[in-house]
Amino acid sequence: MSITTKSGDKGYTNLLKDKMVLKSDIRVKLLGEIDELSSYLGLLKSEVAEEKIKDELGNIQSNISTVMAQVAAGNPEKYFLTREDLVEIEELISKYEGMYISQNKFILTGDNRISSIMDICRAVARKVERQVIEVDIVYPVEENCKKYFNRLSDYLYAAARYIDFKEEVTKKVKASLKEEFISHGKEKVLNLQLAKVLLEDIEKKATRMGLPVVIALANQWGNIIAVHFMDGALPGSYDIAVNKAYTSAIFRLGTLQLGQMSETGRTLQGINNTDSRIVIFGGGYPLKSNNKVIGSVGISGGNGEQDDEIALYGANLMT
Repeated sequence: MSITTKSGDKGYTNLLKDKMVLKSDIRVKLLGEIDELSSYLGLLKSEVAEEKIKDELGNIQSNISTVMAQVAAGNPEKYFLTREDLVEIEELISKYEGMYISQNKFILTGDNRISSIMDICRAVARKVERQVIEVDIVYPVEENCKKYFNRLSDYLYAAARYIDFKEEVTKKVKASLKEEFISHGKEKVLNLQLAKVLLEDIEKKATRMGLPVVIALANQWGNIIAVHFMDGALPGSYDIAVNKAYTSAIFRLGTLQLGQMSETGRTLQGINNTDSRIVIFGGGYPLKSNNKVIGSVGISGGNGEQDDEIALYGANLMT
């Protein structure tokens, strides 16, 4: 059966209780705004990494679906939220408030994708709360349902600030690791612990681009330190990423630049014929510290431009 019924072409829709209600009805508007909120919460759930927060968001979606049923049916005796539902979200608010340092300033969003989506959800939750109050004047809404959206916006604010604080701490720890672990006496080195930090950041870049790639990190001699195979990456990308890292390390050049230098008539023409491991297309870059090559990164999984963008991002993490 098609979802296109054409029954609403004249501006009417059906609720569980009432048939042929104008789409401009305040209840229909509220249902649409709760649906919008649930959709944004679904986006947030798909993006957030912490399983505990995913579970919390899923439970919230279930609760606001109950409110939708109440509004559509006009039956607060059958569809309602309990005091326990309120206590649960209040406890989550307290938990997250205790996990970040409060700041007495206006929050400008955008530094972190997850917290930014949370703040969008919070703004929509506030809009829903205002509409609930308007609907309640004519069509009474159960008390716990009215309170829930107020608590929900507080939960989303607190969780967003927790994410921001966690990201800030992580950045400081990573910066400290880079300072601590690239120094070994007077010689700069790329070791496994630093490699793990770089792999994590590079994977986030690839994830934002929607690309499952293989990430390879090598030391300054081209010996592989670590390889990360993202879920969904092509099996053939493994050897290519490793060879890109090897190539960039031994020639101290990006693989794309090496490819340009190996074109017909150029100084390194035919260099790729001297070693089967040499790659002359984008996706490999040397890693430098104080202008000295300490390793390299190789990326494979996208097209040449995409691999090169991710690899260059990885190289710039050392600056």
